[in-house]
Amino acid sequence: MTDHDDRKPRVSSAPLPTLNEGTTTGVAVESPVVEAVPAHLLDGGEIVHFAVKPSPWFLLFVSGRFILFAIALAAFSYSPWAPANYAGTLFQAAIAIAALRIGWAMLEWASSLYVLTNRRILSVRGVGTAMIYSAPLPTVEKTWKTGVAIGAALGVGDIGFTSSTEGTDCWRLVRRPGELHERLKKAIRNSPGNGNHAS
Repeated sequence: MTDHDDRKPRVSSAPLPTLNEGTTTGVAVESPVVEAVPAHLLDGGEIVHFAVKPSPWFLLFVSGRFILFAIALAAFSYSPWAPANYAGTLFQAAIAIAALRIGWAMLEWASSLYVLTNRRILSVRGVGTAMIYSAPLPTVEKTWKTGVAIGAALGVGDIGFTSSTEGTDCWRLVRRPGELHERLKKAIRNSPGNGNHAS
């Protein structure tokens, strides 16, 4: 099994749950974190080890190209090459592009939740309609941590994993990815009936 498995994750669609206010973006403690996980996602007796959202840096990372384009367009609107009659329009368009993309990124961030329980790995994402990835821990064959240099400097990164039944998925731009990855691997190793070795 390679780190870049081509299999698609199996997801189901469901109405987007409303998350409680005040959910932390770092590693949550076990007791209050249950309140941040919609009850309909959990089976009876399932124990939540942690639930995290992407880091707030998610907003800039996913919007970066649009922001750079908007800056370039705004700079062009003040340049000698910009049509004089449309300079103001170009500048307003630049502001609108950046604002719309950041606004959409905020909706993506708000709708994302990554959960580790004693039985499963869960990913919830999607604006309007939630796409839910749910992989039983014993089916997880491979895990890995990735990220770019600037992400490492900011303390954020991605955690990927491959399930033999559900395909590949990724927790994007989470804080303290090294700690979360270690906790994930420990939960997989300790899961009942686990015959795989996730590394």
